[in-house]
Amino acid sequence: MNSPRLNRILKYINQVGFASVEELSEAVGVSMQTVRRDIRLLSDQNLVNRYHGGAARLNEEHADITIEIENKNIDYSIRQEQRISEKKAVARKLVDHIKDGSSIFLSIGTTMEAVAHELTSKNDLTIFTNSLKVANILHEKSEFDVIIPGGTVQKRNGGLVNSETETFIRGIRVDYLLFSCGAVERSGYLLDFYMPEVHIVKMVMERCSKSFLIIDSEKFETSAPIEISHLSKIDALFVDKEPAKDIRAITAAAGVEIFTPQDYQ
Repeated sequence: MNSPRLNRILKYINQVGFASVEELSEAVGVSMQTVRRDIRLLSDQNLVNRYHGGAARLNEEHADITIEIENKNIDYSIRQEQRISEKKAVARKLVDHIKDGSSIFLSIGTTMEAVAHELTSKNDLTIFTNSLKVANILHEKSEFDVIIPGGTVQKRNGGLVNSETETFIRGIRVDYLLFSCGAVERSGYLLDFYMPEVHIVKMVMERCSKSFLIIDSEKFETSAPIEISHLSKIDALFVDKEPAKDIRAITAAAGVEIFTPQDYQ
């Protein structure tokens, strides 16, 4: 192919397995209409598998899996209304383990928004985040310093994941990384759906004293195509109920603590 844009789209799809039209639009910087046309061209050349709402890399077995996965990673606005009580309970438990006066990085996601609401009970925090939604929750508390990167905001979830964000991350060191993920495999691997967001979390993992994973138990029942890290590499897992025996074995072997809201009882 002679088109740099088509090559970028193809490379992105091959990296992540499946990409939605909206995701490709944000990643490549063109309109969704242009992305749909480009997907059609790539499909006509038998370079990708074309599906409603996006495209998958040319591997029939993998494509079937990623389409199923993408269907589980439902629209952000819908996820904001799901499992609210579970997210709130886990977030409340997490906040007990954050010290006043700490520096924290919060990643993108509806769970992180629940955490942000609960963090308002703390004092004198320095908050770094690449989520405008998180920043909007926290910035009105006068005792907090809330710092965000520049760049283009993702329409999908209010996140910032571009080169400006990477430069921003390289200049910080924080006490805590608070993050969620799209799925946790029984083998302990932490997975998600969007390569740019995963890349930012990986960068912060190298620049934090402690990393806390905050999820609801539904994440053990799904999957996603992109690896973030492994349970053995984090410091603590916060989840709405006790995970299965194999997950507990992995965390126990690595010295990773598990906290649930039931610990209050």
